[in-house]
Amino acid sequence: TLDLLVGETLYNNITVSLRELAQNAIDAVKVRRYEENGTTGYIPKVDVFWDSNTRYLTVCDNGTGMNMDIIENYLLKVGSSRYKDEDFVKSHPDFNSISRFGIGLLTCFLVADNVDVLTKMKSEENPLLLKINKLHGRYLLRHDIEEETDLRLMGNIGTSIRLQIRPEIDFNPEYILKDWILIPNCEFLFHQGEDSMSIGYDNTKDYL
Repeated sequence: TLDLLVGETLYNNITVSLRELAQNAIDAVKVRRYEENGTTGYIPKVDVFWDSNTRYLTVCDNGTGMNMDIIENYLLKVGSSRYKDEDFVKSHPDFNSISRFGIGLLTCFLVADNVDVLTKMKSEENPLLLKINKLHGRYLLRHDIEEETDLRLMGNIGTSIRLQIRPEIDFNPEYILKDWILIPNCEFLFHQGEDSMSIGYDNTKDYL
């Protein structure tokens, strides 16, 4: 499957991995904002962390999070988008996602060998930790792991995805985010070391 992505398509561009993760995170916070409809004071947020020494890239959002059904039927299936599901469309008639291809997680393996996903959909439930290795089609899913991993959620609901970029890959996440994330419609921050910066513009007028 990875060979198909790396062929004569736009997926021979390593920047697409971070683009897909960022767009998926934006969609997750958009869905939660849509569902809460301003009733809880929810502030949608996406944080991207880059450690150039360890080469760990972490994308965090305080969006809807995922349960087992979403993980098995959408996250781990190529070309399957939750936002195109008939039931989702019926319950979210005016929602438009920015992620299109349903292969966001798969693109991580263009730049990394292992991916960790920590996610939680309901505040009263335990988080799920998904560890995926080298596209062998095998994954380890663990429950009740909050004290057993240094990967953390942004809030009591949401998703954090971490991958270690392979050393031979020339990777500049700041440039990639500035190039792809133009109007995120949420708070979107990039962190490197002690430095943080806002990514994107508040509206089309500011962008132009």
